[in-house]
Amino acid sequence: LFEIIKKTEMKVQYGGGIRTIEQVTNLLDAGIHRIIVGTQAITNPDFLPSLSEAFAKKDDYANRIVIAIDVLDEVIKYSGWMESSPIKLMDYVDKCLQLGFFRFLCTDINKDGKLGGAAIDLYKKLLDHSPFIKLIASGGVSSMDDIRDLAKLEVRSVVVGKAIYENRISIEGIKVWNLKALSSI
Repeated sequence: LFEIIKKTEMKVQYGGGIRTIEQVTNLLDAGIHRIIVGTQAITNPDFLPSLSEAFAKKDDYANRIVIAIDVLDEVIKYSGWMESSPIKLMDYVDKCLQLGFFRFLCTDINKDGKLGGAAIDLYKKLLDHSPFIKLIASGGVSSMDDIRDLAKLEVRSVVVGKAIYENRISIEGIKVWNLKALSSI
């Protein structure tokens, strides 16, 4: 991972196993572009407030932290989707916003890996609730049409996995889309 950062201009987003503020600090200081926090943010009530406090005065660090929300029928799941949180989805988003976090990676578990189309209704609901969040949509993307539909909602980024592996979307098609999107800013 660190070799990629040293040898390329690639912006790396990293998630998985982030349990301490020190880990977040070390990864960001080492050049990771964005850190994704998930389970710890849900299970440890002190983690997000401590993270917010630690980065409140650091330039652009709030922009570099992404809150992962894995959702099954609007229930937040964690620990590899094995556990359910009692926190309601919109209440959790509001809590994160109050602490200064505004980037979210939302995975619709019902859709993930099934190539059945993106969870447009879920993402619309999130963006209607908080239109200024920077949302990364994940799960179900099966075609460039899904990406276009998400762009109409003003979803900021899209995770595309299985659709690439199964040749439904090409890397070249994504490159062209990204270039067009950049030129329209």
